[in-house]
Amino acid sequence: MNKKEFKKKCKKEKTTSYKLMLLGGIISTIGLIVVLLSFIIIKEFMPQITGFVIGGIVAFVGMILDLTGEIILAKNYKEYNKEKIKKENNIPLERCKRWNLFIEDICNRDISTLNIIQKNAVLCFWYDAEMNSGGHSGYFENYSGINSKELYKAIIEVSNHEIAKNYKKAITNGELDDYMETDDTYYEFEPSLGDFLEEYVEKYKDKIFE
Repeated sequence: MNKKEFKKKCKKEKTTSYKLMLLGGIISTIGLIVVLLSFIIIKEFMPQITGFVIGGIVAFVGMILDLTGEIILAKNYKEYNKEKIKKENNIPLERCKRWNLFIEDICNRDISTLNIIQKNAVLCFWYDAEMNSGGHSGYFENYSGINSKELYKAIIEVSNHEIAKNYKKAITNGELDDYMETDDTYYEFEPSLGDFLEEYVEKYKDKIFE
């Protein structure tokens, strides 16, 4: 899970970091509104300065809350990664070696030379990798030559229909909101496509590494 996904997870779970950032944003906005109203409505100099100061202080408090939330988020994300590394270290060594070999070897082969199992896995790997980097807009820009029907079928084979439907929705309607909805939906899938893919590679290891 990258930091963007982790942040969305915190939002969904309404963690302390998310609440602080949300509250900070609201308070900062109120402070700015006070400053603007002081400038527009109040005409006398001293009351106007007072309004500026009050609004500035409120906005500053909001910024502090937001910054505190960001710091807590960064700390929590660091702890999450430490825990993730611990869990990964418990995965059998041979499985780790197979996964690394899949990435370093199979994923870098000419796709026309792959069998159907390898092709499904590779298509899903590069889709998931780009989604965790640039989202759907980045994927469609960098992998414009990929047959969308083949990827759609591969996602179903590797994971499930829900992830495949979200991909199809990104193709048909994603540009309307710059892929925000389909990107957000993708990051909320649990298990993720990456999780499904690791299991797929392990399940069909004889076909993957033939």
